[in-house]
Amino acid sequence: MPEPKALKEVYELCLADGMFREHFQINKEKIKAMAKNAETNIKSAELLTESIKENDDSWMNVYTGYYEALRIYTEAFLHFHGMKISNHKCLFAYLCFKFPNLKLDWEFFEKIRRKRNGAHYYGERIAYDDWKDAKQQFKSHIRILKKEVAKIH
Repeated sequence: MPEPKALKEVYELCLADGMFREHFQINKEKIKAMAKNAETNIKSAELLTESIKENDDSWMNVYTGYYEALRIYTEAFLHFHGMKISNHKCLFAYLCFKFPNLKLDWEFFEKIRRKRNGAHYYGERIAYDDWKDAKQQFKSHIRILKKEVAKIH
């Protein structure tokens, strides 16, 4: 996989490639449903953590469950701001570039996106240590976005 690029460079590439699509119909019910789906991912991941050992392969599901929750909260937040972005890299780049006040970590988003893609597309493994390394940032980033999305509905 290629090395991650700086936020501004990724944002400009996504912009040039037409990855940012504006929409003008904000659906608060959709945002509420997305938040519920994100919470379902978190709940499922947390249930799994209670029943697996450190050497279990299921840490991949915990990691990807949190990744999906973070992605869904990001999509819900950006939906409210009139944006639809299907590519995860561009989704996170737009979020970090346009909303620096949220103090979200672009490098963290790139790290987890690459880790998730490695497992999803290339058969790489995600182990307990990967989850342990990312756990606090997953939770803090989700907490920030969850708070922002809660203001919407």
